[in-house]
Amino acid sequence: MYKRHLLITTFITACGLIQDLSAQQLIYFEFPHSIAARQFQLASYFGCDIQPSMAREVEQSISEAPTAALVPDTATTLETVQEMAPKSPWDFGGWLATGYHSKSLPLSRNRGEGRSFNDVPGNFNVNQLWFYAQRKSQSSGPVDWEFRMDVVYGTDAQKTQAFGGNGWDNAFDNGVYGWAIPQLYLEISKGDFSFKVGHFFTLIGYEVVATPDNFFFSRSLTMFNSEPFTHSGFLSTYRLSDELTLYSGWVAGWDTGFEVNNGGSMFLGGFSNDFSDAINFTYIATIGDTGSRGAETYSHSLLLTVDINDSWQYVAQSDLLSVDSTGEDDVGFNQYLFYDLNDKWRWGNRIEWWKNDGISFWEYTTGLNYRPNKNTILRTELRYDRGPTTFDQTTYGIDAIVKF
Repeated sequence: MYKRHLLITTFITACGLIQDLSAQQLIYFEFPHSIAARQFQLASYFGCDIQPSMAREVEQSISEAPTAALVPDTATTLETVQEMAPKSPWDFGGWLATGYHSKSLPLSRNRGEGRSFNDVPGNFNVNQLWFYAQRKSQSSGPVDWEFRMDVVYGTDAQKTQAFGGNGWDNAFDNGVYGWAIPQLYLEISKGDFSFKVGHFFTLIGYEVVATPDNFFFSRSLTMFNSEPFTHSGFLSTYRLSDELTLYSGWVAGWDTGFEVNNGGSMFLGGFSNDFSDAINFTYIATIGDTGSRGAETYSHSLLLTVDINDSWQYVAQSDLLSVDSTGEDDVGFNQYLFYDLNDKWRWGNRIEWWKNDGISFWEYTTGLNYRPNKNTILRTELRYDRGPTTFDQTTYGIDAIVKF
């Protein structure tokens, strides 16, 4: 094996990949003497058929190039060139999240009751074994499309099924474990506009179902009790400017599958605005009939995110839920404060006040995230809950997430 300097322009242009690279740009490969072997390696890297004559042309270009051309000021690395090479728009992956928590979290009182995500205490559980398949839109054409399907197994699955209706995935249960299909949608995009149709996650709130996207292992009371998780319907997104994005759509209520249950029909929409590189404010609302939860409903989520500096971040969220047909009235106010100790460790705090029909609950959680690499997250937390009368509880939790 010999380290050779190969001029990138010749073989990339031969593949029809890039036409405007400077002849001064180089890539370093470990190539054997054999032209056939070179041909195979180039074809593998760039997904095209490099003929032996092309490989000879590369060798000739190198031998005839002046010395200065072999040591340019700007070098193109193998990683950079691989990014330039054509890539499939399809992506497949997922994660495994497994954890332990010492007690059931409110409002669950019994094991597997389903009134909180963490309701199977005392042993390590598979919270989420998650798989996804998606096609990402490409920037090459004027109109493009995306597709996404998510499938999840674990103790979290039953909480993200389409339980707001008859449920296309409600029957996939096995004790405290189950299966769910929380997303299955198609999205068409053109420029700054996109249109999504199918079954998809809500825009409401700060915390989400997909656990790697949350700092904490546990979820807030507001998230679980006063917000939808999924919708079925359509949603349009329009980027009006670099700062302002608008959302508008129709959904068949809260947490329904591909069906309309009990007259579920709602507006879902709002906006997100970047006031600066460090400050974002988002307003999202649902208005109409939730289907399973009641008619004449208004709910909103107000979300403010502030990057104080390179290390500190502050998040404030306020939710309101009002259901006239049942008299339900929920208010939640959550605050988060995060500090990056270094590029691997992060410390976080959450303090919450949630009121349901005049009864107040308080919750404070503190914890650490450790990310040894881009595919692994280790989380630990200590949570204190206080509610009406004599309710007073401290819970410890720890979990690990491995992405694949």
